[in-house]
Amino acid sequence: MLFCLRNKTAVKRAFSLSLITGSFDRAVAVDRVNTQTNDLLLKIDEIAESILTHGYSPNHNYSGYKKISEITESTQESDGIKAIEDILNSFRITISLHSELLNLSADANDEGTNALMSDYIRAQEKLVWLCSAFLKK
Repeated sequence: MLFCLRNKTAVKRAFSLSLITGSFDRAVAVDRVNTQTNDLLLKIDEIAESILTHGYSPNHNYSGYKKISEITESTQESDGIKAIEDILNSFRITISLHSELLNLSADANDEGTNALMSDYIRAQEKLVWLCSAFLKK
């Protein structure tokens, strides 16, 4: 998810380009990704609160997160299409991880975490569809 925060400039460039070319579908796709990017900090905080509620300590520094993250940093920030491809891949990884947590929380009868993951997955699946349509994959 930090990938999306870093590539916000590239996403905005792609959004601007789609407006210039008059492609509404592209504008909608990029706008929704941008909205999701802005929502990431809230989601990270909600997950941290859930971890704290269960008596554990979440990772609270960037270096710790970076060591365990499965999402790699993009180096193609000026290429809007590449940024959307990387964001799409990031969402796929995130959905997989959220699905794993959804199953674990269901097994533990943890309704709060289960509801969070279900909501996150639903929102991200819509974005995967939009990004895929944007890229015409």
